[in-house]
This record gives sequence, C-alpha cells and structure tokens, in this order.
Amino acid sequence: MFHRLRPLLLLGIGCGVGCASSGVVPAALTGAPRPGAPMPSDASPVAVVHRGGDLCSHSVRRGGVEYNFDVACGASTILYVQTLDRAFRSPEGLSIGEPLRKALAIPGSIMLKDQGCGVLLPSGWVAHSNQERQPPCNGLLETPIIYFDSRAGDGGA
Repeated sequence: MFHRLRPLLLLGIGCGVGCASSGVVPAALTGAPRPGAPMPSDASPVAVVHRGGDLCSHSVRRGGVEYNFDVACGASTILYVQTLDRAFRSPEGLSIGEPLRKALAIPGSIMLKDQGCGVLLPSGWVAHSNQERQPPCNGLLETPIIYFDSRAGDGGA
C-alpha cells in the first residue's frame, strides 16, 4: 500500500500544485487531516517525494499534533495520513507508547494481518507497533504503538 516509515528522498517542491483549504473533520480530532479531504492551505511548502515519484508527502500541525500526509504529486486530495507524535490521541483514547493489545481490546477493532499486524480502530485510524510482521500477530500484542495512520478505504479517520 502506501509508505511505511521508510527513508524517503527529500525534494523541495513548492505548494503551487493546488493547495486547498481543509475539510470537515471529526470533533475528536478537530483540524486533523484525513483521507479524501483537500490538502490544508497551511501545509508545509516542501514535499518529500517517494514511491517512485508519484506520491508527495507534506506535513501540518493541528491541535499541537504533527501529521504527515500523502497526495498524488500534482494533486491536492489527501490519500494517506500518519502521525508519530506522542501528543496524538485517537478518538478511542489511544496514544503512542501504549501496548498494541489496548487497541485490539477496543470493541469493533480488527487486527489487519495482511498489513503488518496493525489494528484498525472503529475511527478508521490504524495503530502500528514497532515491527512489521506477517501472521501470527500474537507476539506483537505487548509491543508499543509507534504510529497511527489512515488511508482512503480504511474507514476514514
């Protein structure tokens, strides 16, 4: 799928590719970027170009939380959102550093065995531990959450 915490090639690109104002977001994360929404007008003007040059990653700070998000280079619709910021709290109340088992204990959450054993939360955010692993995922339940992400099709953050 989209990127997973890997080194990226940094290229300076202006935001002249059609920045737009942010859309409506859930009350629990007012101002957080989300998949399907337009790129915020105050997003970082420098992009990280990755995945063979077709995705451009920007960042924006909202409510004291730093978010990274991807758009198709030359476009302005958000495809993927990620945060590694310890100040982030999911709508379910989870934060970075908590054990992955807490995410799985939330009613309605699902272990994504085909996506490195991340846990899809009811809000659409996915909690990821420090290891990308194929099933069985049981050995990861005590590892800490190190980032949250959301992409179009995951339920929408």
